[in-house]
Amino acid sequence: MQPFLVELLAQERGKWTFLHPLGSSLSHPGPVSLRTALPAERAGSAVLRLDAPEFPGEPAHAVYREFPAKAPGRFELDVPGFSATLTLKSVPGGGSVGALSGIKLGSAVKADRIPAALYVTDGGKKIPVLLGGFKLLSDRIGHVFTGDEPLLLHLIRPGGGALEADYTVTDYFRNRQIGRGRIKLATDETAFTVPLKLYGSFTVTVELPGSPLQLRVTRIPEPLDLAPEDSFVGMNIFQQQIRYYSYQLPLFAKAGVRHIRPWLAWENTWTMQQPHSGVFDTSQLDAMLRRLALHGQKYTYLLYGFSPVLNLPSTEKSALNAKQMRLWRDYVKRIVAHCRSVDDWEVWNEPDLLSRDSDFTAEFYREFLKETSRAIRETNPSARVHGISLAGNLDWLRKVCEGGGAAGNIDIVTLHDYTPPQRFLQGETGRQEILDKSGFPGKTQFFNEIGSGGFDGNPAYTGAYPGTTEREQAERLAVTYALALHVAGPGGKAYWFCSLDPRDSTRKPHWNFDSAFGLLYLGGQPKIAYAALAGMARMLDGNECLGHVAIADSPVRYVAFSGKRAVVWSDSREGEIEATALGCRPDEELTVRDLFGNPVCQGKAANLTLKLNDGPRFLFGSGKLSETAAESRKAWMEERRLAAEAETAVNTLPVMELEPNEKRSFEFTMPPGSRAIWSETPEFPAGLRVRTGRDRVSGEITAGGAAGAGVVKFTFRLPSEDMPVVIRWLPVDVGRRSFIRGGSFFHDLREFCHPGVRVEAEGGVDNSGCLRLCGPFRGRIHHPEQLPMLPGRPLRFKAMLKGRLSPDVRLSFHAAMFSGGHWAGTWRIAALGEPPQEGKKYPGTTLPLSISPDGWHEVSAELPADRLPGKDLTLIFYIDVNGGEAADWLLIDNLELYQ
Repeated sequence: MQPFLVELLAQERGKWTFLHPLGSSLSHPGPVSLRTALPAERAGSAVLRLDAPEFPGEPAHAVYREFPAKAPGRFELDVPGFSATLTLKSVPGGGSVGALSGIKLGSAVKADRIPAALYVTDGGKKIPVLLGGFKLLSDRIGHVFTGDEPLLLHLIRPGGGALEADYTVTDYFRNRQIGRGRIKLATDETAFTVPLKLYGSFTVTVELPGSPLQLRVTRIPEPLDLAPEDSFVGMNIFQQQIRYYSYQLPLFAKAGVRHIRPWLAWENTWTMQQPHSGVFDTSQLDAMLRRLALHGQKYTYLLYGFSPVLNLPSTEKSALNAKQMRLWRDYVKRIVAHCRSVDDWEVWNEPDLLSRDSDFTAEFYREFLKETSRAIRETNPSARVHGISLAGNLDWLRKVCEGGGAAGNIDIVTLHDYTPPQRFLQGETGRQEILDKSGFPGKTQFFNEIGSGGFDGNPAYTGAYPGTTEREQAERLAVTYALALHVAGPGGKAYWFCSLDPRDSTRKPHWNFDSAFGLLYLGGQPKIAYAALAGMARMLDGNECLGHVAIADSPVRYVAFSGKRAVVWSDSREGEIEATALGCRPDEELTVRDLFGNPVCQGKAANLTLKLNDGPRFLFGSGKLSETAAESRKAWMEERRLAAEAETAVNTLPVMELEPNEKRSFEFTMPPGSRAIWSETPEFPAGLRVRTGRDRVSGEITAGGAAGAGVVKFTFRLPSEDMPVVIRWLPVDVGRRSFIRGGSFFHDLREFCHPGVRVEAEGGVDNSGCLRLCGPFRGRIHHPEQLPMLPGRPLRFKAMLKGRLSPDVRLSFHAAMFSGGHWAGTWRIAALGEPPQEGKKYPGTTLPLSISPDGWHEVSAELPADRLPGKDLTLIFYIDVNGGEAADWLLIDNLELYQ
């Protein structure tokens, strides 16, 4: 009824040991109980039916492997990607019971077949060996039903007698019983239909004597019949034991996914296609493309990974010399010519992260992008080149965009953003400003990684990573897609990361922020967010995103689409709003649907109220919302255009590092007729002299005799009244090197790489501004670039802290140091609620923190020069903060880290 390996993975979920952090190899000691109708002593061999990954469930493409008994009732099963010991014991009345033990599962990449069925034979007919025990099943992968298909279930009770039993249906999203019934059970197996018409995720429970049986089932609407070019719904794929294209691909096609982005180590990589000279194997890639075409989907080809034939230190983050670049261009032309059905080609994944400890720098990526783009376009002139794939390093982005050349080599700008909806637009501000100034305005954007976690299998995990219940993930999905499309603009698309949970959230060693980002659990069980994806695709896909609107003095927002439709939500996840307060005309005839596409209510706007404590709502019928959203986005884009024009009119200056009593000049150029004003931070460590001219501001800074740091703020007002003011910061260090430039927080936070913080303009120790973090906390706030350290000087830290923090909040300040691109050690400067770190890689003693909402707490610490873990060090400063609740908050001011 279910493929053997699929059922085994799902049934034993939570019991597998992840031998590899990303699940490419698993183990299970057993025993996993089995049963068969053949007595053990008659079983001469065990047989595995191995399906072809491209043709799952098709016996014509299957092969059978036979394993003779090693001893009566004992068999050693061993095929690529699957091995186990099968033992059987005869039971009175005929047949056998048994177990699998010592189970080891390998990577889908190395497994050329799927163990789809297990049998034993006495030399004649093959007798099925089934996973034992009473169980409730369907014949669908993931137990997913589409449209009005009958929800047919099978209750299996080996040896069970006839009886009647009650069953209930519970709405998993709302944790509410919505149906019940009674069924007559025959011996062994009973098929019955559950009269469930709603879309969503549900639990069916059959009450049997002793213990109930449960099954999660999902019903989704029929997908739209859309060509991929007309769809915005994309998915990042992930696979572990079974290739994505076997079972996941059709499952996501049912949910409306039309665009697929591959992973970093599989069929799309040169690394896998050409592991050594004389080999060029695209068989897995070709199978993927055929399966996608069969299900109406398109492949976004991610060019990633160099072949080992180049003899590079790293296949991911090594720069290429001229000869290697020629080989790369030859490969690109070859694979583009091979994949004629592929229109979209992405050049590398998150190169900004790879640049941190390698020679795969921003400058190299800019050249690499130019050469790759040229090779793609020469081979397929109609191809679209995707570039940047930015994780978040704004300094790297500035370097890539320098000179404006990058824009000409990119057709689609690709961005990654995992920010929660409440802060998504705020988080995008910095990089959109850089793109606007660098020749990218109006260029299509794809958010090819968005996502959030959802895991209900371990309360400890959701406690450690707040906001990661299945329900919260489902609520965020449609909203995150909509916000990404608002930023992306016409033709934009968004890709969820990812299809299947990439890590094991049941065991703490494997926990990570992205452990539960998948929409499927191990074994293909959909989460609520899978049903939300199908609902969103059915409700919104095929329509152009018009824009985002935030309702004044309210947590309610919406994103409108063409076709008089919108998704509406509350950032507080509660409350309600009248349709007219949302902006609908009173006489508009509206229809409201829930997150999954179920009808909620309909009527005139004057009489409708949207209740938003049940998740986001889809609203149909309001032309006024569409008009308002389109006007709002048009105004936003005009503001961005003017800001970009203004920002490029005044040059920037680097940090000024001075020795005591040293004097140095500076100069800003500006459009003729501009005006400038300036001010210094308190206790500025130098003398400042400024001269203004018709088209420039210049002057000298003379350092004082004592070490210190400060910033000069210049405000430029351009001649045109339409132009916004331009702010320029000139950081000054005297006798020291500051690793945090803006720690007084009287300006912005662009040197921090985290969208979940904001500046309080009126707060702080001296009311000049401070950094605020709001709970629940989840994340890392860090500098986007490694900064070089000075030899022979101690590293000093200072900060002022104030806040309301729950007992479970974990807060820590870190200075991670690197030598030659490799991690040398991390000084955990100060911490609250964190266990101690020990060993030579952790120099210095962690300072315990004490934080109160009633007053500022000063923190200072020093790492002596002789404790620095090496020479030629660079440094990254970061803050980890996790846990807590919505009422928590933390203020940070006068933050300094310096030598």
